Amino acid sequence: MICFKNNFYNFLSHIGFGGIALSYLINNIIYMRLCLSISSLILVFWGLLSLPEQSCYSTIGWNLLFFLINICYTIYEYMKSKNKITMN
Repeated sequence: MICFKNNFYNFLSHIGFGGIALSYLINNIIYMRLCLSISSLILVFWGLLSLPEQSCYSTIGWNLLFFLINICYTIYEYMKSKNKITMN
């Protein structure tokens, strides 16, 4: 069991979901993806620290997936903007 079920850390959910809401205001694709990556990572820690075991695993799993997708696209967009990746 990796879930700690401590309600003290519920503020992390507000930070994580606030970051997702903030990403809707960002026009730059790299910064938007970076914001989403950080928000997903914060939500992973929220799930780990605050949620009961029944909810913890799915929250951690989905947000890790979203983190990986967004961090990969952040790197891709950065490389593309530096002309290190050419589009065919």
